[in-house]
Amino acid sequence: MVMRLVFLIAGVLLVFVVTHYMRQQALKEAKVRARIIIDQNLATHTYFSHNLKLALFALTAPYRRKEYFDPTWMSSTYAVRESFKYFKSLGTQDYYYKECAINAQS
Repeated sequence: MVMRLVFLIAGVLLVFVVTHYMRQQALKEAKVRARIIIDQNLATHTYFSHNLKLALFALTAPYRRKEYFDPTWMSSTYAVRESFKYFKSLGTQDYYYKECAINAQS
Protein backbone atom coordinates (compact mmCIF):
# COMPACT_ATOMS: atom_id res chain seq x y z
CA MET A 1 0.00 0.00 0.00
CA VAL A 2 2.81 2.41 0.89
CA MET A 3 4.62 1.64 -2.40
CA ARG A 4 1.46 2.47 -4.37
CA LEU A 5 1.16 5.80 -2.59
CA VAL A 6 4.84 6.60 -3.23
CA PHE A 7 4.48 5.72 -6.94
CA LEU A 8 1.30 7.81 -7.20
CA ILE A 9 2.92 10.84 -5.57
CA ALA A 10 6.06 10.40 -7.69
CA GLY A 11 3.93 10.10 -10.86
CA VAL A 12 1.91 13.23 -10.09
CA LEU A 13 5.08 15.13 -9.22
CA LEU A 14 6.74 13.96 -12.43
CA VAL A 15 3.75 15.12 -14.51
CA PHE A 16 3.87 18.60 -12.93
CA VAL A 17 7.65 18.92 -13.40
CA VAL A 18 7.54 17.79 -17.05
CA THR A 19 4.59 20.10 -17.79
CA HIS A 20 6.44 23.06 -16.26
CA TYR A 21 9.60 22.44 -18.27
CA MET A 22 7.64 21.88 -21.49
CA ARG A 23 5.93 25.24 -21.02
CA GLN A 24 9.28 26.91 -20.37
CA GLN A 25 10.72 25.35 -23.53
CA ALA A 26 7.70 26.48 -25.58
CA LEU A 27 8.18 30.03 -24.27
CA LYS A 28 11.86 29.99 -25.22
CA GLU A 29 11.04 28.80 -28.74
CA ALA A 30 8.32 31.44 -29.16
CA LYS A 31 10.76 34.16 -28.06
CA VAL A 32 13.36 32.97 -30.58
CA ARG A 33 10.81 32.93 -33.41
CA ALA A 34 9.43 36.34 -32.43
CA ARG A 35 12.98 37.72 -32.40
CA ILE A 36 13.52 36.43 -35.94
CA ILE A 37 10.39 38.23 -37.15
CA ILE A 38 11.33 41.46 -35.36
CA ASP A 39 14.90 41.36 -36.69
CA GLN A 40 13.66 40.83 -40.24
CA ASN A 41 11.26 43.77 -39.93
CA LEU A 42 13.95 46.02 -38.45
CA ALA A 43 16.23 45.07 -41.34
CA THR A 44 13.47 46.12 -43.75
CA HIS A 45 13.08 49.47 -41.93
CA THR A 46 16.84 50.03 -42.10
CA TYR A 47 16.99 49.20 -45.81
CA PHE A 48 14.16 51.64 -46.56
CA SER A 49 15.67 54.40 -44.43
CA HIS A 50 19.31 54.10 -45.49
CA ASN A 51 19.11 52.86 -49.07
CA LEU A 52 15.80 52.97 -50.89
CA LYS A 53 14.40 56.30 -49.67
CA LEU A 54 17.61 58.23 -50.22
CA ALA A 55 18.08 56.93 -53.75
CA LEU A 56 14.45 57.44 -54.75
CA PHE A 57 14.21 60.90 -53.18
CA ALA A 58 17.25 62.01 -55.15
CA LEU A 59 15.95 60.43 -58.34
CA THR A 60 12.42 61.85 -58.10
CA ALA A 61 13.17 65.25 -56.55
CA PRO A 62 12.80 67.21 -59.83
CA TYR A 63 9.48 65.53 -60.66
CA ARG A 64 7.54 65.32 -57.40
CA ARG A 65 5.75 67.96 -55.38
CA LYS A 66 6.91 68.60 -51.80
CA GLU A 67 3.62 67.37 -50.32
CA TYR A 68 3.63 64.16 -52.38
CA PHE A 69 3.60 60.96 -50.33
CA ASP A 70 3.52 57.42 -51.72
CA PRO A 71 3.61 54.84 -48.89
CA THR A 72 4.75 52.00 -51.16
CA TRP A 73 8.27 53.42 -51.29
CA MET A 74 8.31 56.25 -48.74
CA SER A 75 7.08 54.37 -45.69
CA SER A 76 9.04 51.48 -44.25
CA THR A 77 6.16 50.81 -41.85
CA TYR A 78 3.83 50.32 -44.81
CA ALA A 79 6.32 47.95 -46.44
CA VAL A 80 6.70 45.87 -43.28
CA ARG A 81 2.92 45.70 -42.84
CA GLU A 82 2.41 44.60 -46.46
CA SER A 83 5.22 42.03 -46.34
CA PHE A 84 3.73 40.60 -43.15
CA LYS A 85 0.47 40.05 -45.03
CA TYR A 86 2.41 37.94 -47.52
CA PHE A 87 4.09 36.13 -44.64
CA LYS A 88 0.74 35.25 -43.08
CA SER A 89 -0.67 34.09 -46.42
CA LEU A 90 2.10 31.48 -46.55
CA GLY A 91 0.36 29.68 -43.72
CA THR A 92 1.99 31.09 -40.61
CA GLN A 93 -1.12 32.04 -38.67
CA ASP A 94 0.38 31.52 -35.20
CA TYR A 95 2.14 34.88 -35.01
CA TYR A 96 0.91 38.47 -34.90
CA TYR A 97 3.04 41.55 -35.36
CA LYS A 98 1.86 45.05 -34.45
CA GLU A 99 3.92 47.99 -35.66
CA CYS A 100 3.85 51.20 -33.62
CA ALA A 101 5.20 54.59 -34.64
CA ILE A 102 6.06 57.65 -32.56
CA ASN A 103 4.91 60.94 -34.14
CA ALA A 104 3.14 59.16 -36.98
CA GLN A 105 2.10 61.31 -39.96
CA SER A 106 -1.34 59.78 -40.31
